[in-house]
Amino acid sequence: LPHQILLVHDLVAQPERRILVADEVGLGKTIETGMLLRELVARGEADRVLIVSPAGLVKNWQNELRECFRLRFSILGHDFQDHGTASWETHASVIASIDTLKQPRRIQRLLAAPRWDVVVFDEAHHLTAYKTGGKVRKTENYKLAEALKDHSRDLVLLSATPHQGNHFQFWMLAQLLNPTLFRSPE
Repeated sequence: LPHQILLVHDLVAQPERRILVADEVGLGKTIETGMLLRELVARGEADRVLIVSPAGLVKNWQNELRECFRLRFSILGHDFQDHGTASWETHASVIASIDTLKQPRRIQRLLAAPRWDVVVFDEAHHLTAYKTGGKVRKTENYKLAEALKDHSRDLVLLSATPHQGNHFQFWMLAQLLNPTLFRSPE
């Protein structure tokens, strides 16, 4: 669709892609991501790609990328195991569930491996941080994104509901992409 082509065209033109794609449900965020990845692969700009999604969507991601874009991705825990950093060095196109990846030992292995060219978080509204009084509490999901944001050139967050009526949580999501974009949650 035209909105998908326009988005991908604009993204490909940027030297560093840190973006929140907040299309409504059913408007094709997965297809937009596949188009972006296909183009970046063709240009030699995406040798290492990590897609992080809820467990129930991992196989859907693999099937859509293979069937629609001829992109082959391995699923962590299904196609390979990460017993050490070497697994992350030899598997350059990976889909993993957020619950599997957020384990501290896995985060350490990920960070010890080569940087990713692109990291995609599907259902990014689950990357949450809360503020109670003056104290900020980050979920394990958020901590995973925070660790990976500096270990990749491009960071793509996908969510149909990124704001959910909470200014602070949305601000913290935006902080993952660009900490200078908004000065405060307000």
